[in-house]
Amino acid sequence: MAVSEIHAARITVNRMIAYIMKDKDETVQSEREINQQYHHEILDRGKNGICVRYFTQSSFHRCVRTNPYRTFKEFQQKFQKKISRAKTQSKNGEEPLAYHARISFAGHECSQEVAMEIGDRVAESLFKGFPTVVSVHTNTDNIHIHFAVCAWNTDGRKWRNCHATTQMLRDVTDQLCEEYGLSVLEKTRKMHLVRTETGSYENTDHRYEHGTSAYVNTKKYEELKKKRMTQSDIVKQDIDMLLPRASSYENLLDLLRMLGYQIRAKKQDGDWMKHVSFLAPAFSKAVREDKIGDGSYYCRKNLEAVIAERIKKHPELAEQDLDGTDDIPIYDDYRYTKIPVQPMREDYYKKRRKDGSVVQRRRTEWQNKAIRSLKKDDLHVRTLLDTTEIWKLAEEQEKLSARKMKQREDSEAARYVAQIENTFRALHYTEQNEFESYGQMLNVIKAIHRDYAEILSKKEEAEKLVSDRERNLRVPEQVAELKERIKNRDLSYMVEHYQDDVSKLDKLLARCKALGFQDPEKFRQFKEKTEEYRAQLSQLTKMLQAAEERLDEADNCIRTYARIDAEYGIDVSAPMQRYEQILRGEYELPDSSRDRSRSDADRDER
Repeated sequence: MAVSEIHAARITVNRMIAYIMKDKDETVQSEREINQQYHHEILDRGKNGICVRYFTQSSFHRCVRTNPYRTFKEFQQKFQKKISRAKTQSKNGEEPLAYHARISFAGHECSQEVAMEIGDRVAESLFKGFPTVVSVHTNTDNIHIHFAVCAWNTDGRKWRNCHATTQMLRDVTDQLCEEYGLSVLEKTRKMHLVRTETGSYENTDHRYEHGTSAYVNTKKYEELKKKRMTQSDIVKQDIDMLLPRASSYENLLDLLRMLGYQIRAKKQDGDWMKHVSFLAPAFSKAVREDKIGDGSYYCRKNLEAVIAERIKKHPELAEQDLDGTDDIPIYDDYRYTKIPVQPMREDYYKKRRKDGSVVQRRRTEWQNKAIRSLKKDDLHVRTLLDTTEIWKLAEEQEKLSARKMKQREDSEAARYVAQIENTFRALHYTEQNEFESYGQMLNVIKAIHRDYAEILSKKEEAEKLVSDRERNLRVPEQVAELKERIKNRDLSYMVEHYQDDVSKLDKLLARCKALGFQDPEKFRQFKEKTEEYRAQLSQLTKMLQAAEERLDEADNCIRTYARIDAEYGIDVSAPMQRYEQILRGEYELPDSSRDRSRSDADRDER
């Protein structure tokens, strides 16, 4: 089902624009009721339920991004008096100053990004020339688009709201829904409104609850709704379709996710849940595996056995790439200006090994959270700046040190751009190390701190050794200088400094003898050895700098994921407390954890 409607603004224009642009807060009783596929954050968990904020994505056409109402007001002041009509189109007798249009889709059949693209295309085709604000809302059972349209266009012509323009909105909506693969029923594509005493509605024997100006692209919606397949039937049908292509049960879940499914399969510790649940597109509540079919065939353990038996008969299926992952890009530069955020995949990724070969990995839940955070922040930044301004700001921040960058984060856009860059760094770090939990990350961080302490200790020892040897190398030169001074027979020198210099010379000659510097060959060997120690000190300095960079990356990673988890309402106080203990040198990991952390450095090569 797709519904579209347009009417004159029923509230003041500034309130209408503020309403459609505002993030929406909803209260639910459990996390299962949250639309996980859309950008959101959990604000509070209380006795009355979970307070969730769904982020509204907005775009602006021919109006000021930071204050679109100002553009609407300017057009009103400029063009309102040019045309005077005896009859107005507003029910209250006042001339309409703006119009409010809406397109509502069937359930959650499309993503927020696709809805935004459709809204932008409607604004550029149907409302061409009219200042328009487009906003996508995801807080209800149906994802929908709001349009705030100024009553006058750039030429001063006024929007004429009538059956013809309402039909045009429906025609454009149907065309775009068909293009994007969304639901369009052909039976009513050619139907038009008919006039009755009580209003105008579609030429069917069912008057829709959406109002006389609403268009529902179905013949008898209530009848078709009764005949619609249940979610269990749809999940059963999709599993039957994908099962012959799946190389494992997890691969089957990935294929379902590519169809738009939301699946709850594993706990945070990685163990399987007692029952896997499936949320198909356009549905609001998930269905458990034991509620599908006969209640047993579509359960995880049975499907694993079915797939294993098929793979046993046809081993070649295990090697096929059946999940459409050949087109996954390889990102070598993890910067905001180098990677398009919204198309990033949440199922698989590819990374380049040190030997240049490429390996494909399935994303962890952590990485999925990072990508969702990137997409949410990217959408927010794009409501504040256009693409050119974003790239300019990101490039400026890349040139600044961390301290100076914090000083420059004086605007909301700058803060979000910096946050996006930090999330990219954290995502890259987890991809390279394949982290899945705070425990794994803390193991590696502890190992890095231990390596850093060892390198620092060796560097301090090397600095002392090189300093002592350099001081010894200067002894022959000091001996020559003292001998030259002692030759001076000036009376004042003989009285004040002669005895001190003779004593110093004796000590230096004794040191030369102890070091064997009388032999030129031994002096040369001592000098060469000192150069070797200098090279070792230089190498240790580079190793210490590399360890500091690893500590900085690890610090950014754990703090970024702690921020993201906190946005999801997850308590991260325990792992962050252990992290602070590591920084103070108070937290010791078990020996088994240390052994595992030593092997993490070789993970990439494997």
